[in-house]
Amino acid sequence: RIVPHPWYSTTPLDVAVRIDVTSFEADAAGDARLAACWTVRRWPARTMCLEECAAIVEPVGASGAPARVAALSRAVGGLAERLASAIRACPRRAHHDT
Repeated sequence: RIVPHPWYSTTPLDVAVRIDVTSFEADAAGDARLAACWTVRRWPARTMCLEECAAIVEPVGASGAPARVAALSRAVGGLAERLASAIRACPRRAHHDT
């Protein structure tokens, strides 16, 4: 379950993820670029589990706004895959009731 920040202090969490996107654009060379760094912290102890950065490049492949939007969407999908892997790599505390 994903809980957007801010959350209630009573909300049970396993991890907290912070994402800093530094670049998200389609460039003149015909590529969609997304650069981001993220941290995954165990919760509630707030200990660092993982810190990573990625620069994702997707070819636009055609002219026009729809092709740029599709390439940017693929880049976001690539970021989502990396985030999911990072979260899975962070050991969780014992399961809690929700």
